[in-house]
Order: sequence, then C-alpha cells, then structure tokens
Amino acid sequence: MGESAVAMKPEEPQDRIPVTEEGKPDVLKLMATIRAEVKDHLESTKDKPKAFRPSAVPQDKMAAGTLLYSEELRYLNTNYSFGPNLNLDSISSHRPGIIGKSIVKVKRKLLGIIWDLLKDYFTAEREFQANLVRHLNQTAKYVDSRDASNFWDLIRKIDVDVTKALERIERIHDEQTAAIRSSERRVFDELGKTATQLLEEITAAKAGVEQHAERLRVLDAVTIGLEGIIARISKSTEASSSASPAMNYADRLPDFSYVMLENRYRGSEEAIKKHVSFYVDFFRNAPGTVLEIGPGRGELLELFKEQGIAARGLDYDQAMVEHCTAKGLEVVQGDAIEYLMSLSDKSLGGLIAVQVVEHLTREQLLLLCEQCARTINTGGRVIFETINPRS
Repeated sequence: MGESAVAMKPEEPQDRIPVTEEGKPDVLKLMATIRAEVKDHLESTKDKPKAFRPSAVPQDKMAAGTLLYSEELRYLNTNYSFGPNLNLDSISSHRPGIIGKSIVKVKRKLLGIIWDLLKDYFTAEREFQANLVRHLNQTAKYVDSRDASNFWDLIRKIDVDVTKALERIERIHDEQTAAIRSSERRVFDELGKTATQLLEEITAAKAGVEQHAERLRVLDAVTIGLEGIIARISKSTEASSSASPAMNYADRLPDFSYVMLENRYRGSEEAIKKHVSFYVDFFRNAPGTVLEIGPGRGELLELFKEQGIAARGLDYDQAMVEHCTAKGLEVVQGDAIEYLMSLSDKSLGGLIAVQVVEHLTREQLLLLCEQCARTINTGGRVIFETINPRS
C-alpha cells in the first residue's frame, strides 16, 4: 500500500521543466508546452459562457438610453435561467477502466437524486430571477423614458431660451439700425443744408463774378470806343490842318458822345449781340437787302454778315456811322424818313429798327410806316422793337 501511495504521488513541478544536456532549463520546449496547454484549455472551454465583466462607465456620466441598452442588462436577459434538464453526459472521471465507469455511474445517480430534491428550489429560483430581470427591464425602460422626458424638457427650455435670446438680439439690432438711420438722416440733413448754403454762396459769388465780368466788358468796350475816338480825332486834326484857320475846331469833329453813352449804358457788344440774335431767322430768306435803322455799334449787322444776309445800316449820328464803317459794315448817315422817301418802290427785302420808334412823333411814325409799306418787297418783313410801346 505504501508503495502504491508513493507511486500515486504527483510529480514535483521541477520534474516538468525541460532541461538541456547541460542541465539548464530548455526555454523553447517550455514555451511550446505552455502554448499547447493554453490551446487545450481554450478548446475545452469554448462552449462555456464567458465570465461577466460589468461596464466601467460612471453612473453620473451615463446618457439617456445607456441603462436600457447596457451590457449588464443584456447579460441578465441572456443568462438569468438555466435549462430544466440535467446534462449527465458532462460527468466524467479521469480514472480509466471499470473503476472510472463505476465512479461516473455513482456520480450521475447522486446528481439525479440531488436534482429531484432541489428541483422545486431551482424552479422557484428561476422564477425569481425571471421576475427580477423583468423588473430590471421595466425599471430601465422607465428610467430611459424619464431621461428622455427630461431631455426633451431641456430641449424645449433651450429652444425657448434661444428664441428669447434671438428676439432680444433682433430687438437690439432694430434699435441699433434705427439709431444708425436716424444718425444718417441727421448727417444727410446737415450735409444737405451745408450743400444748399454752399450752393447759394457759390451762386451769389458766380453772380458777382458775372456782374464784375459784365462791368469789365463794358469798361473794355468803353476803352475801345475811347481809343477809336482818339484815333479819329488825330485823323481829323491832320485832315483839317490845310483847312481855314477861322473854322471852329468843334465843328470839324463828329460828336462821339453818343458812342460813349452806347458803350456805357446800353451794354457790351456781346450782350447786345446775344439780345438781337433772335431777329436773324426772320430775315434769313429776305427778298432783298435788309435795312436797319439806328444800328448803333452794328451788332445786328455783324450777325447778318456772319449769316450771309445782305444788309446795310442807316444812322443819324456820324460817330456811330464811322464806328460801324471801321468794322467793315455798310452804314450811311441820314434821316430815316428822308432816306426811305429817296428809295424806289419794292427796293428793300426787309426793315428793322431796334429801340428807335419811341423817339419819333406820331406823325413821323405814321409817315415811316407808309414809306415801309412802299419800299418793302413782297414777302419782306418789318420789325420795330421798343421798350415803351405807349410813348
């Protein structure tokens, strides 16, 4: 018996460690043995349920739905109950032969007896576990529903808060926009007032400049007239040197005072040209030579000449006649009525007198009209301009 006991004693761990011929541990054989044992263990336990490993997620950081779909609850729903039948085939013995088979039969018999004795207990335990798991499922659904309700309440609150914030932002934006537009309106009004004031000042300054320019033009015309008078006086003095010494000097000179009055009070030649240019179109197709009575400095005659209209002037003042002749215009001296009476019938294509008829008497005006009717050709025109039609 003692020898048998000694023979049945398991081997010491150091006997299982492979060694080399030198007596050192054989690492390669040891690693091969470990791999084989691990492989055999995995093959023998592949049909057994895996050990439960709970989730490590902190409870205060769990989101809605985490509990309902957790790994723990899934494990309980899967493994809360075992089958009602025993798996007697899983009972085995490492002893070979008849002894091993006898031991297996005894174990199976004992297991059946124990199962019959504890069957009611296991059934009640299974029902308890099923109800417990069912309760846990309902609790998880309730918690998830409550979390979802709280979540949507929070969403609605956030939506209300965001809506109020947007309304406040829009209100502030509208107020700022209104303030900006009000400021812009005030700035535009001030700019408009300033621009209007500047425009008025510029207009006034421009009017003053034009007035001064007009005065300068008048002064220039007067200067030119005076220069012409001085030149004519010099010529008259030279021409009269051979005349009788007893002849009065004043009688030998034409009266240039009217020319000076024309330059001073009637306006510059440019202004008069602009004024009388209106009459040019009336005589553009005149059936003959146009006669201007009182041409003054010859502004209208110059316009007729520029437009190719045949015209001549008639003036009573010798100084005006010489002034126009010096400009290359055809002007003769004489009385208007006497000159018209000397002309033949229908010999003129038209007649114009600007600011002349107001100096005539009624009888002279009637006689002038009669002579115009006689001397103007068919289709010709007669124009009288006066600043005082009642004179």
